[in-house]
Amino acid sequence: MRAIRAVVFFAAALVPAEAFAHGLTPGPEGIYLALLHTLSEMPAPLVMLATGLVIGLNGTKALEAALPLHIVGMVAGLIALLQFRIFVDPELPLLGVAVASGVWAALSAPFPWLVAASLGMLSG
Repeated sequence: MRAIRAVVFFAAALVPAEAFAHGLTPGPEGIYLALLHTLSEMPAPLVMLATGLVIGLNGTKALEAALPLHIVGMVAGLIALLQFRIFVDPELPLLGVAVASGVWAALSAPFPWLVAASLGMLSG
């Protein structure tokens, strides 16, 4: 099984293709831009930090509720973008989630797992 995974990984790495979002940046700076893409867009690290703090403060049950729905939110966003051509600028919604999560983390208030699941889906 590991051999099959290794073959698939190397075959996928050798297939040159452009990303759906934008073209490839030529030169060595393109590698750095690709690796730091999530950190170069300011709302993304803010929402990751704030949501992680809130979910971490509320224990394992909150994490178990938020993680699967975070993945569902990411997949739903990709489907909306690729299948239905729905383009939404994510900065404002992500900043809203980051502010709400940051305030909740500062209050250190416990909340139901449903709120954790909602935050996970919104951040996805």
